[in-house]
Amino acid sequence: MDKLKVPENASTQLIDSYLRLSEQLYNQYNDRRKLEWRINVALWTLLAAVTYLCVSENKHLECFTYWSLLIIPIHFIWIVKIVSGEIREQNLSRSYRKKAERILNYSPDKPSQTDPDQFPQEKISEMPEEESKMPKWLEDAFLSYWWWPIVQLSTTTLLCFSFIKLAS
Repeated sequence: MDKLKVPENASTQLIDSYLRLSEQLYNQYNDRRKLEWRINVALWTLLAAVTYLCVSENKHLECFTYWSLLIIPIHFIWIVKIVSGEIREQNLSRSYRKKAERILNYSPDKPSQTDPDQFPQEKISEMPEEESKMPKWLEDAFLSYWWWPIVQLSTTTLLCFSFIKLAS
């Protein structure tokens, strides 16, 4: 396996630091995403199970049904906080990785450059992986995460209203 050539003027420690930061933020992003799924599935399972018990046992929890509407704004606030953290961590992870790539792609023709943000932004020609390419319209549609919190909150809202309808 060929070793990447580190330019003489670039600091190996700086590259290593950027890569470690990138990896740390990626791990935080992954952990946050796992937590998001676990909480969502647990909440939806709880709502579905309580609704099922009310219907199957013919129990009416009228005093609790309208209080269940509080779940929707609480879940919305939680979704906003978790998704904004995911976006921040993912963007920072990519940013640190790109800075390390720019240092590795550094041209010694300009030895005065010391800031990775000023280094060339071309990709390393020997990068072992390729970016996946989606159709432009699909990439644009999924570029922001606006659609995912809507799906989550819609599921919670549907389950809450089903509970209200069936349990009262």
